[in-house]
Amino acid sequence: MISEMERRIVWEGWFSSEVCMMYFAELSGSYRRWQTMATWGTLVASSGALATVLAKAPDQLAAAFAVIVTGLSCYLVLARNDHKAIDAADLSFRWGRLAAEYRALWMDQYDEAARSRLDDLEVRRAEISRAGTAYPNNQRRIRHLYDQVKTSLAYVTAAA
Repeated sequence: MISEMERRIVWEGWFSSEVCMMYFAELSGSYRRWQTMATWGTLVASSGALATVLAKAPDQLAAAFAVIVTGLSCYLVLARNDHKAIDAADLSFRWGRLAAEYRALWMDQYDEAARSRLDDLEVRRAEISRAGTAYPNNQRRIRHLYDQVKTSLAYVTAAA
């Protein structure tokens, strides 16, 4: 059985894990979109059809497109959005799994092993949180997701 303070920790762990799950899922999608746009931009800008058009264009325009292709190619290599998307998706999955375990503990908080389970969850929460420190902390987006989770979990708050 857990104390009232520990009960609050379980609730906050569940709630924040849901927010983080949604945030990293959105980040993963964003990185995938950027990767796709940059890839298509590179393909279009370096295509033979564009080269034919540029052959008849002024030298400055052809040089500008060469710089654009080079810039997009460098961006694709250096930004590593494909890797960021995969890692963010993994973090979203891990936060979702943690949220499910907090929810299970919330539903079974009077179990004798509840305190031990909470300790384990708090350690995992810190580990997952540390893994996400390389990603941007978009507070406006997090507040929006916070409001979404607050609405979706309102039934639990009312029942508690």
